Amino acid sequence: MFENKKTIMKLYNEYISQNNNPTKKYIELKKEFEKTVKELTEGVTENEKTKIERICECLLEMGKEQETNAFVEGYTLGTNLTTEAIYRGMK
Repeated sequence: MFENKKTIMKLYNEYISQNNNPTKKYIELKKEFEKTVKELTEGVTENEKTKIERICECLLEMGKEQETNAFVEGYTLGTNLTTEAIYRGMK
């Protein structure tokens, strides 16, 4: 893993803030998700609604964690490949 994860996370946060262009498929899935959650939460108690909201929040956090990890791993791989290419080019 890349030694300076804080630097990578700063790059990641800058990238996300500037490149948040959801795909058509993402937009469709988001609408379907929101519709399903609305249907699921109709007619349930507040306690049940809170539990459903916690499940949704947990799923979102899991997705964010995977996305962040994929970025870090990809950045690390790219850095390693670039370093290797430069090193081989110097020989």
